[in-house]
Amino acid sequence: MKTLAIVQARIGSTRLPGKVLKDLGGQPMIVFLLERLRKCQLLDHIVLATSDSISDDELASTVQEYNFEVRRGKEHDVLARFIEAAEQYNPEHLVRITGDCPLIDPQLVDQIVAMHLESGADYTSNIEPPTFPDGLDTEVMTFAALKRADRYSLDIREREHVTTYLRKSDGVRRVNFTNETDYSSLRWTVDTAEDLELIRKIVDGLSPENALLWTEVLEITKTHPEWNEINSRTRRNEGMDI
Repeated sequence: MKTLAIVQARIGSTRLPGKVLKDLGGQPMIVFLLERLRKCQLLDHIVLATSDSISDDELASTVQEYNFEVRRGKEHDVLARFIEAAEQYNPEHLVRITGDCPLIDPQLVDQIVAMHLESGADYTSNIEPPTFPDGLDTEVMTFAALKRADRYSLDIREREHVTTYLRKSDGVRRVNFTNETDYSSLRWTVDTAEDLELIRKIVDGLSPENALLWTEVLEITKTHPEWNEINSRTRRNEGMDI
């Protein structure tokens, strides 16, 4: 297998418990995300990686009911969870998506994967620095690079956030997918009730023919600038507890 997408999620969010199973567009939010990701052209497989805690049983069973694969591992050592999940498929490359990003754009994911494959980089993302709205974060890496991160990431915080070593180490070849205009101040991720309120408004306003495009979401928020005030008090990456 060439490219495997791993979606990281768990029930135990501290600020909005159970957020990944909250209703969004008539589906659990995590399923809404997975269905969007399924539209990618450059992903060979998608798997949800959640914890082996009993608290995540409902999440695992719900995702399986929608015919997506689930791999379960250590609750707090998320890097180990990723390694164990990936080993089941032995891919060349991995795509990391977090479960609090329901508006993930499959076209954008494909563009970042394509850049990664063409560049020969160890790690490719659109977050170093971020120029896209928070909630479109996409990280692509070689499996070999993630294994190296597993060997050298000793701090618990590094292991919790999976790619810290890849983003900071001098020995890692990195490239970044950058948007011409910086929209990183916009917040389309879900960590709070206010975030979810905004995302529900956006989803209700999406047109069927362009519903997958982040640029349409941008146009909707430009039409309703007051919506951006709903969750404007929350800083980017403030709630990294997925």
